[in-house]
Amino acid sequence: MNEIRVVLFGTGALSKLLTEHLRERIKIVAYLVTGTNEDINGIPTISLEKLHEVEYDYIVVAFGNTMKGIEILEKAAVPKDKIVGYAYTGLSYEENLIQKECERTVWEKLRSEKIPELFDIPAKEYYVCAMNILENRDVINRDFVREQTLAFLAEEINRRNIKGNVAEIGVSKGEFAQKINLLFPNRKLYLFDTFEGLSAKDKDAALKMGWGEKQYALAEMGTPVEEVLQVMPYREQCIVKKGYFPELFDLEEELAFVSLDIDFYDSTKKGLEVIYPRLSKGGYIMVHDFHNLSYTETRNAVIDFCEASGAAYVPIPDVGGTAVIVK
Repeated sequence: MNEIRVVLFGTGALSKLLTEHLRERIKIVAYLVTGTNEDINGIPTISLEKLHEVEYDYIVVAFGNTMKGIEILEKAAVPKDKIVGYAYTGLSYEENLIQKECERTVWEKLRSEKIPELFDIPAKEYYVCAMNILENRDVINRDFVREQTLAFLAEEINRRNIKGNVAEIGVSKGEFAQKINLLFPNRKLYLFDTFEGLSAKDKDAALKMGWGEKQYALAEMGTPVEEVLQVMPYREQCIVKKGYFPELFDLEEELAFVSLDIDFYDSTKKGLEVIYPRLSKGGYIMVHDFHNLSYTETRNAVIDFCEASGAAYVPIPDVGGTAVIVK
């Protein structure tokens, strides 16, 4: 029987997942990307301008904003019957009226009927309380689970008068740090980051990993300190710690809450090893990207640390996934 030729639109976590679950007779002929002309495992990457040079049966949109991918392909005059949409959460929840409404609105938008024929992978499902991909925006428009988890933890810390200040390690643009600052207005907020993007060490490692890590390394340019501080509601409580973590960590005081979002195994595991002893009894650490398909090193680091230390964690189904460690 003839091969079915597929172009995957994207080279991140979803593209990697689909590549690893091809059915028989399915052949990836190219990856459709922007800004690079390198091969992936011997398969060429092409730009949209070069798409006409490739013979294919289907183009599968394999990145988070499926609707945007479909829109781009339609504008490029790709026939509608050759466009396949896909997104993945990997989580399941009980049925409810909001869930059913979410599924209805999503299925009206995506064209994914061909997925079971092309990939040996579970059917796509869209969960209201899980990975809030953009197709769900008619029902959800923010990372509700992560933000509400933070709010509930802050409420518990304040209600129980847990001692200590708070910290964000891996600040990026400061969106999550802003929420921490808002919820803990009377506590010092330590902001640990290079504020200049990835260190040379982490960037080299990410580029070698490829897939989502590589795209992250190329895109993460860092945010200047002043821009981060501008979004803080209680700027006077913020203390900037600029440099490479965990070597940068020099706190001797107790911490009631820490957000750890640094993606790589060594820095995450070593970070937990230096943070946990400083965590107050009853304090929390939120480790982001525990379930992120692009950054699997984070999950491994949390599991290894907790197994070695005896600490317990609870997985939270927010965007990218979070593990909450409580002392």
